[in-house]
Amino acid sequence: MEMALRPQNPLCSRSRPEFVVRPAAAATGVAQSVIRCSRLTRGRLVLCMVSNSEHHKRNPRRTSTPKPKGTASRGYASRPYTESSMKKVEQSSTDGSDHSSSNGKLHTEAEPTGTTEESPEVDLPGNISSSATKEGLYTDDDSIDRKLDEYRVKADSTIDLYFNRSTSALASEPDILIKGAFNGWKWKSFTEKLHRSELRGDWWCCKLYVPKQAYRLDFVFFNGYDLYENNDHNDFFLEIESDMDEHSFEDFLAEEKQMELERLAAEEAERKRQEEEERRREEERAAMEADRAQAKSEVEMKKNRVHQTLSLASRYADNLWYIEPNSYKGGDRIRLYYNRSSRPLMHNTEIWMHGGYNNWIDGLSIAERLVKSLEKDGDWWYANVVLPERALVLDWVFADGPPGNATNYDNNGRQDFHAIVPNNISEDLLWVEEEHRIFRRLQQERREREDAERKKAERSAKLKAEMKEKTMRAFLLSQKHIVYTEPLEVRAGTSVDVLYNPSNTVLNGKPESEEGGIYDNRNGMDYHIPVSDSVAKEPPMHIVHIAVEMAPIAKVGGLGDVVTSLSRAVQDLGHNVEVKDLHYRQSFAWGGTEIKVWFGKVEDIPVYFLEPQNGMFWVGCVYGKNDESRFGFFCHSALEFLFQSGSSPYAHNGLTNGRVVFTIHNLEFGAHHIGKAMAHCDKATTVSDTYSKEVAGHGAIAPHYFKFHGIRNGIDPDIWDPYTDKFIPVNYASENVVEGKSAAKKVLQQSLGLQQTDSPIVGIITRLTVQKGIHLIKHAIYRTLERNGQVVLLGSAPDPRIQGDFTNLASKLHGEYHGRVKLCLTYDEPLSHLIYAGADFILVPSIFEPCGLTQLIAMRYGSIPVVRKTGGLYDTVFDVDDDKDRAQAQGLEPNGFSFEGADSNGVDYALDRQVPI
Repeated sequence: MEMALRPQNPLCSRSRPEFVVRPAAAATGVAQSVIRCSRLTRGRLVLCMVSNSEHHKRNPRRTSTPKPKGTASRGYASRPYTESSMKKVEQSSTDGSDHSSSNGKLHTEAEPTGTTEESPEVDLPGNISSSATKEGLYTDDDSIDRKLDEYRVKADSTIDLYFNRSTSALASEPDILIKGAFNGWKWKSFTEKLHRSELRGDWWCCKLYVPKQAYRLDFVFFNGYDLYENNDHNDFFLEIESDMDEHSFEDFLAEEKQMELERLAAEEAERKRQEEEERRREEERAAMEADRAQAKSEVEMKKNRVHQTLSLASRYADNLWYIEPNSYKGGDRIRLYYNRSSRPLMHNTEIWMHGGYNNWIDGLSIAERLVKSLEKDGDWWYANVVLPERALVLDWVFADGPPGNATNYDNNGRQDFHAIVPNNISEDLLWVEEEHRIFRRLQQERREREDAERKKAERSAKLKAEMKEKTMRAFLLSQKHIVYTEPLEVRAGTSVDVLYNPSNTVLNGKPESEEGGIYDNRNGMDYHIPVSDSVAKEPPMHIVHIAVEMAPIAKVGGLGDVVTSLSRAVQDLGHNVEVKDLHYRQSFAWGGTEIKVWFGKVEDIPVYFLEPQNGMFWVGCVYGKNDESRFGFFCHSALEFLFQSGSSPYAHNGLTNGRVVFTIHNLEFGAHHIGKAMAHCDKATTVSDTYSKEVAGHGAIAPHYFKFHGIRNGIDPDIWDPYTDKFIPVNYASENVVEGKSAAKKVLQQSLGLQQTDSPIVGIITRLTVQKGIHLIKHAIYRTLERNGQVVLLGSAPDPRIQGDFTNLASKLHGEYHGRVKLCLTYDEPLSHLIYAGADFILVPSIFEPCGLTQLIAMRYGSIPVVRKTGGLYDTVFDVDDDKDRAQAQGLEPNGFSFEGADSNGVDYALDRQVPI
């Protein structure tokens, strides 16, 4: 069907543009009939029906410019009656205005007709005869409506859209394009080029497919550049007959967006899979090259050794050994004779031959017992031996027993015995085969290692996901006394009930108020309920940590661990994370000196290392003299680098600009600067809830307590994982924890010279400072030794006096309790892993502890923490006797021993329950 659409007259158009829409005809179809109606019309319709392939024989086509009178079809705005070029009119009028006669073009400029009824023509493109036209006469309104209904634009169809260039702003443009989209410009935008049509006049056309989900088509015309016909800035549109409407389309869009996200996710997954496959193939190629190079190297070493051995080999040794028969080769069965007299085994009644070949290339591969020869004179013994087929030289010693039970040997003065094996395969062929054999062995070993690592990674990922789910559930349950949902886990696209209990909030007892009133905003943090399976994703943040510690490259205490662990955890959530650390060389200038910048990755985290060239940090340690001025300079340098590079900072124990969350790891250091940071930051946090309450009255905190929150630290489960730890002898999980810890305990005792007993081991891993309770540590060492336990301490003191004191203590204890105590007064990362795994208990008697990671790592490795009730230690360790109710309230179970006092009695209370006499 063709329909003339009346758009509003654009500002840039000299007349009202005109276009026609009709359903696309089949390849062999032609116009079939003409509709006439007697109803009053204010616009023109051009109607086209599609006929079968035989219709053109009956109705030859004719081209005409349509000029109907009648009501516009649904979805089309009516337009004033426009005279056709087929109708003769005056070329001028009394008012001097021109009338257009476009010679077969539809016109949009025309005066509306009067109310007099007339019978306008509705012509079709094509050469249709007048007789055929008369046959298509319709005078009944219902018949016309039914006929028009057949030609309405319907969804899931292809239409021809016609545009009259001559009546538009594009009249002089050589190219006409249509730009459009469906459903209010929301969906499936397109740009198509129009072509000159078969109609007389300046009609251009294109085919458009109307999707099934479309209910409206929006479009404009343009010249391919910057000149548009856009209906006076209102755009053109067509209503489409469809089952879809605006509301159902929104639902469809959500589904399509989800499908698009799934498609993009699938494409991203496929891209990553291909990249991973390419990386794996590249690694496989590199591994094969490395294995082959190693095989060549091993063969070369073995070849040299065999040549050395061949220089020592012979066919016999007078009156000592010989072989029968005289002629033999690899694969033959020979008899080896040995004269026991005047040799180390002369008094032994049992003699064995322990042998191999080619300088013991396969180790000890031959073992035969010798028997006394009754046919030979003297003290001759013999054994029947099958020579290996690949042997160039036979190697052996004599012993007084089989392998594993022998004590005395005749090894030819530590030279071993060697016999040449003649008439064997060529040496070149031997070494080629040996290289292939070694290569296959290396490949097999590599595959086994990779399979083991893959299984470990899969299991670790599964455990990590389970722990994440468990943690999220614990978080939701922790606020259930105030707010929760039913169901507890909320999924996007589902309905939930939100239940709120004001009696546990600031709204308790408060009257309802429609205006003003009191807000419960969770102390400024608001309430948050996570939603899963959403089609929307939060944009990633760009987070920069500024710190002087970062494990494992620069670590003194827990700060180094937290910087690394927190960065990895946040990066795993999809955010962009960087760390600015000190270089212990890109560069920039600030503060009168050049600051060199080095870039690398630590634990897969991008790290920028700053190295001021004024020598401030060329001291060989993290902390020392003038720390306040040194670290102040570092913070300013880091901020200057961020300013020049355009990043936004997040600083640990330093000053930042802009919107910032300031984190306090220890209030004992830099309180003056912390007070200024508290005043200027948007939010402030510390590393445990209890510690935030303990320091609430501090002068740097109290004025800003309303924006101060405790968020407990955590450990990186990938770094601290006994199932994958390379520093312990046997990896373990919950299923084999006894086996794993027993093996670690045995190796720990062996490496530190402790007695191999089942006595409980108390491990202490700490910095030796007053904060860590050094007087309690000393008492705990003696108390454990009194109760027949063993003690291992790993740590160092920044204060030389404390370091010297513990050095003297170590000398004394190692003398008095030899084999039961070991003090390692240094930093040793591998040893710390072994202590966590091998110790039965881990002692943390801190006087104050903002959070503490030692107790968390201990529990990760299956060691029981023994702690003083303070700060984060109180938040994470629940005494087996005293904290059952507190643990249950948090959905946990008791997990250690704790004490309250800062004296020996408190330590004794905990140790006496864990280390029985």
